[in-house]
Amino acid sequence: METWAHGQDVFDAVGVTHPPTDRLRHVALLGVLGRALSFAAVGPPEPAAASASS
Repeated sequence: METWAHGQDVFDAVGVTHPPTDRLRHVALLGVLGRALSFAAVGPPEPAAASASS
């Protein structure tokens, strides 16, 4: 995820479009799988459902 996110920063800095590919699904999956652990690490309870505005 870090490699993808910082790679996007580079694309943005030089003004080049970084088209999404099927590989982006793996980046999103890491975020979803790590969500509960993130809440557990800092203490607040995990919300039951993600809000639509997130």
